Amino acid sequence: MDEKQTLVRHFPISVDFEQLSQDTQKGEVKREVKRLKHSLALEGKSIAISIDRLDYTKGIPQRLMAIERFLDNWPEYKGKTVFIEAQVPSRTQISSYRKLREDVDALVTKINQKHALGDWKPIITLPGPSPPNTLAALRCLADLCIVSSLHDGMNLVAKEFVASQSDNDGIL
Repeated sequence: MDEKQTLVRHFPISVDFEQLSQDTQKGEVKREVKRLKHSLALEGKSIAISIDRLDYTKGIPQRLMAIERFLDNWPEYKGKTVFIEAQVPSRTQISSYRKLREDVDALVTKINQKHALGDWKPIITLPGPSPPNTLAALRCLADLCIVSSLHDGMNLVAKEFVASQSDNDGIL
């Protein structure tokens, strides 16, 4: 009988909270906030974000299905809420990851077709990688950040979001 050994260790990680907080005040980040508000028609909308590698461990299809269910159950939020999924390509040479990309794109299309109102679409995807100023601007703009990984070891997105909330009103 082969014996397998499991090893558990403590690997503390964090983010530079002060730097991320200061970045929100930079002119280029503020300009990017304005650009995104205009180009994505975000003015007056509640904004939810997720920033992920396009990886099966991140639960992206499950998150999208939860957004669809939210809109099914509370249609009064149509036209008032936008979900932005910023994706970073991952392992694009592996066929299962390319299939995940296709599945996510198809699911976004289906949900957007089902719930669109005029020019408004509930889900906006930003296939990445997005520049650091864009990610900082998204974290500043967002009212809500969704981190819903299925299996993840060291995810810093939640910490980055909290550090970027200058008004302390963000929901995680």
